[in-house]
Amino acid sequence: MERKIRVAMLGMGNMGRTHIAQLRKMDDVEVVALCSVTDDAKKYNEENGITPQTIKKSVREVIEATKPAEDDSYEGKSPLELTKKELAEYIKKMEKEMKQAAKMMEFEYAAVLRDQIIKLRGSEKGR
Repeated sequence: MERKIRVAMLGMGNMGRTHIAQLRKMDDVEVVALCSVTDDAKKYNEENGITPQTIKKSVREVIEATKPAEDDSYEGKSPLELTKKELAEYIKKMEKEMKQAAKMMEFEYAAVLRDQIIKLRGSEKGR
């Protein structure tokens, strides 16, 4: 299965339009969300055959949608298949990723990771 990079884009000004035009040409990229408040957004949509839709997802859902599918596995196993030791290693890896996301000011993604860590810690207690 071909792995695609999933992109959500905020802002369709001049740079945004340039970026999205290039992204749409790439076979390994899937644009999953666009958001714009510019006056010429309607014109751009008409020229490119885009029908605007009401936002149906929260920011967290958009972040989840843009993450690679492999993010929820560790060494090819789902979290439920992990041993206690593997689960602890996986949690440690996610904590490192969460701290890095926060350091890069990607706070929404860091919050998603935090929530996943909390769930994993809950499953850790039942083992």
